Amino acid sequence: MTETSIDEPAPGADEGFVVDEGWDDDGEYVYIPKEIGFVRKAVVVVASFALVVVAVLGAGGWWVISQVRGSDRGTEELTVSVPSGSTMAQVARILEHKGVVKNATFFRYYAKWKGLDSVKAGDYDRLYTGMALDDVIDRLEADPIPQKFIDATFPEGMRVSGWPLPERYTSMPLATKILNSFPEMNADELNHQLAVVFPATQTVFHQPGQPLEGFLFPATYRVQQSAFGDEAALIQQMLDKFDDVAREVGLHEARTRLDGVAGKTSIGPYEALIVASLIEKEAKVAEDRPKIARVIYNRLVRNMNLEIDASVYYCLPVEKAGVPLTASDLRIDCPYNTRRKSGLPPTPIANPGKASLEAALNPAEGDWLFYVIADRDGRHFFTNDYNEFLKARNAAQQQGLL
Repeated sequence: MTETSIDEPAPGADEGFVVDEGWDDDGEYVYIPKEIGFVRKAVVVVASFALVVVAVLGAGGWWVISQVRGSDRGTEELTVSVPSGSTMAQVARILEHKGVVKNATFFRYYAKWKGLDSVKAGDYDRLYTGMALDDVIDRLEADPIPQKFIDATFPEGMRVSGWPLPERYTSMPLATKILNSFPEMNADELNHQLAVVFPATQTVFHQPGQPLEGFLFPATYRVQQSAFGDEAALIQQMLDKFDDVAREVGLHEARTRLDGVAGKTSIGPYEALIVASLIEKEAKVAEDRPKIARVIYNRLVRNMNLEIDASVYYCLPVEKAGVPLTASDLRIDCPYNTRRKSGLPPTPIANPGKASLEAALNPAEGDWLFYVIADRDGRHFFTNDYNEFLKARNAAQQQGLL
């Protein structure tokens, strides 16, 4: 038997390693290592976990740095459009789609950390794929590219459609004016937007199922380059302008303000708009507008046909505008022929301006039932006497005014 000193560790035993000792079954005196204690196990586990954490943090940190630094910047300059009302999440997705940033979510949080909470609507140039995020943020914090714009003027009295409905709207003055001002617009899509019934549109005054006639306010509109080809945006802009002006003149109060002025015909906002469109097409000078309004209401009270030639023209092709009406024109079976049909036309016959809306809501005081043009400036002669009217009409014919 080999003797082993109990003062020395058994061969192969690590110095400082806690062991037990004793005789084995063969009579050998041996050292038996004890199991590692709980504390030592915990130290090993924690050390291993720490190594893993360090490795993960190292990889994550490198990923973050790579996101912030960007990749190799592309050479082709990009222009990115930010729509009006876009959130930072939407802006980030647009940038990711364009390849300017790698990860939309990371960019959004990084931009917020850098103090960028919103981006102005518009077009941003000098952007590239793989840009460093700080460079992207610097560009977005600057103003977008100054946009070109067109000032398009739509005068009072232009009509959208006509009778019978629907018509080819590209032949209508308003549609023609729009297409001439914005050649980028699509004629078919414009026709759709100017459809007789526009169920998708609802504003304060225009309700689904009503024609657009009368609601497209005549004014000068500044349209940004980004909307040159946006038919719906222009139509909505005109509808919104109508709402602003209609509220200003008190169109919503029409039923109260005109209570009883037209006899049994109740004049609400839509009926007042129809009256305004008639005034717009008939009046040539400002002082005649409230007088023509009073003639219309006086005739409605007496159940007289309005006999307004402008409404007859709405029954005819637009090419006949300004051409003297013939006897057959005056006999046309059309709901807008106020020589044959009683009451107001079913819809407005044009898009009236502010002055005509005000006149419809504020008719002049008077008992007139007839009017006829009296001079070359367009002033009318007003009377309640039919014989006086006939004399004035004959005089106008002799002067070549009719």
